[in-house]
Amino acid sequence: MFGKNSWRTFSQKYDIIYNFFSHPPFFSWLCVLTILMIFYWDITQAKDMLKEEQDKIKETLSISDKISDILSKELDVGSQHVLDSWLAQNEQNKALFNKICSDNTIREKIYNYKNSDAEQAFNDFLKARKQRSNRRIYYRFLSGAAVIAICFGFWALIRIQEQETQNLQVTETEQQLSDMPANKPVLTLGDGTRMNVWGDNLYFKETEKGQKIMLGDSLLSQKEDSITADSYNTLEVPLRCDFNFTMSDGTRVWINAASTLKYPAKFAADSRTVYASGEIYLEVAKDAGRPFYVVVDGITVKVLGTSFNIRAYADENDTKVTLLEGKIAAQINDKEYTLTPGKQLKRDKTFGETSVRTVDPAEIVSWTRGYYIFKKARLQEVVNTLKNWYGVNIMLSSGASDIIYTGVVNKEEKLEVFLRRLEEVSNVKCSCNGKFVTIY
Repeated sequence: MFGKNSWRTFSQKYDIIYNFFSHPPFFSWLCVLTILMIFYWDITQAKDMLKEEQDKIKETLSISDKISDILSKELDVGSQHVLDSWLAQNEQNKALFNKICSDNTIREKIYNYKNSDAEQAFNDFLKARKQRSNRRIYYRFLSGAAVIAICFGFWALIRIQEQETQNLQVTETEQQLSDMPANKPVLTLGDGTRMNVWGDNLYFKETEKGQKIMLGDSLLSQKEDSITADSYNTLEVPLRCDFNFTMSDGTRVWINAASTLKYPAKFAADSRTVYASGEIYLEVAKDAGRPFYVVVDGITVKVLGTSFNIRAYADENDTKVTLLEGKIAAQINDKEYTLTPGKQLKRDKTFGETSVRTVDPAEIVSWTRGYYIFKKARLQEVVNTLKNWYGVNIMLSSGASDIIYTGVVNKEEKLEVFLRRLEEVSNVKCSCNGKFVTIY
């Protein structure tokens, strides 16, 4: 088919091509070119992935803020629109939102999330990575870090603590601590009449001759011609319970567990004076002509219209008065202390020492919202609060009293949940025996 000359020509061309492709430098450059092309593709893909992951992280942080605002009742109209749009995207978002709002431990996650600047931390991370990238571009690692950051964002919001029963040190008893029945508040009227009260719509209404006690639209009691100047009602709130109601002057009162409030069946024309023990929170109705006084543990607190919290349990060494809004004056013997919002007066019952300090009001009155916030609190203080709510005796070893605890306790969750969580975050063990709990 080929002539002699034709075959020689073909052989020469083949040798040239073969020698070119078999030359070692050619394969070296080919490998280098291939690696560069792959690396360029990786960089392009990594940039796109990083941009996408950054957007996801920012959306996660934004939605996390919106949901946390809902749980703390701080969501504004604009944020509500953003959240509604996110919920409308798909059913998975709705399911996630419902899970967050219904989970018993989510308030602790929300609290920890809101007290850590996750977005700032991520921005700092990106800035540090950008500085290092001038020396070495490694986008695959950066993309992985971004994915980890997303996981952290969701973890801060919705990670559910998995409990392994074989590691629990809490001894289960025949009767669960949290299954013990809770009593109802008892209202004792000036004439000695006693009644159980409940619900969130209890309020008192003064009449010309006496008072009406209303629960919503229902009349619980009506006293006529039996109200005298020294007639007092006493509302006692037992362990494992709290209660709120509206007084006849419009003042709103929240009473915590193991607390008592004594107040006139009918306020005087020139003043309003009540007597408290335990812990109460008041939103006093303004009435310039009738200043409001709260007497507790030798302290008289005078207000015209304000919101403040008083904690004065008989078995605790300190009496604390915390102001949220307005202005109050606390009279102790012959000395007067004026408090402004965010300040707390603390009086040592044993030595009579008094001090004023700055506190976080939201932490102090969190109990009125259905949970307790503890921020760098001594475990002894945490125990003092929880024993009244759960109605148990909690004993601490000497070494455990000074342990610092930060977290949130949902008042609806079982005591065992808190004890297990405490074991996880600190080096203590807990055991239960009926109404007695030991932490050591």
